[in-house]
Amino acid sequence: MDNIYLRMTNMPIGEMLGRIQAAVVYLADCASTCPSSADNVMKNILDGAGKVDAYGRVCALIGYVTGGIYRTDNQKLVYEMVTGEKLEETKKA
Repeated sequence: MDNIYLRMTNMPIGEMLGRIQAAVVYLADCASTCPSSADNVMKNILDGAGKVDAYGRVCALIGYVTGGIYRTDNQKLVYEMVTGEKLEETKKA
């Protein structure tokens, strides 16, 4: 598997901003029905992204989602929405 951060540098900024905006709308909708602290964190990371900081915010989201041991379905979905890549589960040894 290639490095996700390197793959994200190849994504056009317009596409990245569109994916970020879609994820923020999705997370805002989720917050109105069943609020979750993980969803709120992801929304705070992504909300307000602009051309100059979109890549950094996506990197922060990737680090947040992949840094945890257990991931919620929303974390997996938002990761996939923003990066366009399927989140691979880590295998236990």
